[in-house]
Amino acid sequence: MLETVIGAIAVVFVTTMIIWMNRNASALKGELEREAQQAINTGGSLALATMAFLAVLKEASKPPSSCWRPPRRPAAAGWAVLAAPSASQWRSSSALASSMAGSS
Repeated sequence: MLETVIGAIAVVFVTTMIIWMNRNASALKGELEREAQQAINTGGSLALATMAFLAVLKEASKPPSSCWRPPRRPAAAGWAVLAAPSASQWRSSSALASSMAGSS
């Protein structure tokens, strides 16, 4: 049920974003072009190129960082491994138990 609600909310958000972008895309494009032209005219072309480079660098760094995940292990697993006797301990304890059983 929770997955359905989250999915429905995601559909509403994405649909709203698409409708908003269709309505405002031309105004945003015009504003960006005017500001870029103004930056070039006032001698800010180096700043504009640096911002474009940093934006591309930021987007290029996302896939590797989102693909890497630290190894996951349940917190109790570490303690269980430490508390569990090793195979050699099992063999020695069972050998000890059988020798004690045989001696009585």
